[in-house]
Amino acid sequence: MARIVYGIAGEGFGHSSRAHLISKALIEAGHDVMFAVFDKSLRYFRQYYPAQVREISGFQFVYQHDKVSLSRTLLRNVHKFPTMVGRNIRVFWGDCARFDPDLVITDFEPFSALWARVKSIPCISVDHEHLLCNCRYEKPAASMLTSYISEKVTSQYLGSNVDKYVVLNFFKAKRTDRQTVVTPPVLRPQVLEQSPSRGDHILCYVTSAQMKEHFLRVCRRFPEQKFVIYGMDSAGSIDNLHFRERSTENFLTDLASCRGIVATAGFSLISECLHFGKKMLLNPVQQQYEQMVNAHHAARLGAAMTTDSLNEKVLADYLDFLKTPLPENENILLPDNELFFKKLDRVLNVLTAGRVSVRPAAKTDNAKLEPVAVA
Repeated sequence: MARIVYGIAGEGFGHSSRAHLISKALIEAGHDVMFAVFDKSLRYFRQYYPAQVREISGFQFVYQHDKVSLSRTLLRNVHKFPTMVGRNIRVFWGDCARFDPDLVITDFEPFSALWARVKSIPCISVDHEHLLCNCRYEKPAASMLTSYISEKVTSQYLGSNVDKYVVLNFFKAKRTDRQTVVTPPVLRPQVLEQSPSRGDHILCYVTSAQMKEHFLRVCRRFPEQKFVIYGMDSAGSIDNLHFRERSTENFLTDLASCRGIVATAGFSLISECLHFGKKMLLNPVQQQYEQMVNAHHAARLGAAMTTDSLNEKVLADYLDFLKTPLPENENILLPDNELFFKKLDRVLNVLTAGRVSVRPAAKTDNAKLEPVAVA
């Protein structure tokens, strides 16, 4: 049995759900895991492993007018940095040091990687973000400043503190160094339990408060089309608009049975859509370069349309786009838990001289993870 510290970013839901699947496999393999988490990941993991969770502080995006504000993000994180460092020193040089781990895993969480380097503990990164700096890919049409800053920040985020990078991705991309292993996405058991079908509704996930009224006005112009809408914090129906309260289980059921989906361009959701064979209309968060890359490549694969602003013409074009099925494309990396865990296991065995291993994915796929909704 090995002891493992798992540092997990707090932005979004994808980091938490991926880390939960991996950590569950590690725990079932007999290893002891301590979680260093903050924000959404903190709320998530406290539900499952309260005694093993340690709260840290981490970097966060600042949004303004439905886009990432690079200047405000920088200012806020610089302002909170002294407090952040103080808390994290207490956690890592306190509880984590006493835990005395054999391995550190980081899902885009830099302090755990830095601590691992200082303590000479093997460290592995498992995330999607390092696609931006560890792989070759066609870049989307974005400002040079946005792409440059995003790639440089990502490359320096974990610094030289990581021994191996496992980069999950939904399209084929060549690695730029031998430290990196590219793998297909993984899926939560709740997703694998769903059986895909083709219903008549368009699933919509609206995250922007400022866009809600505009979005509803556009949808009302297509009275023959049923829209199932999450993100409005309400339930009920108005004509062709059907509102759903936040629920992971219900959302996945609606996703598996939808005709199409309108959403932002998060990696986890795109992976799930590809698994279910759903073509997407993606509206990436502006200045969030990772989402812009995701949307660009989903469109290149023929799996999505992209837009910066939803309007009647865009939605009409998307409904026409849905008349043909998701194309077969050899450049798509479909989710594959078994292949992912095989590659991860190989990396872990090499890095730890056989001390750390995970069970085959087949033994984790059917293990129930309770559905959770994180605000």
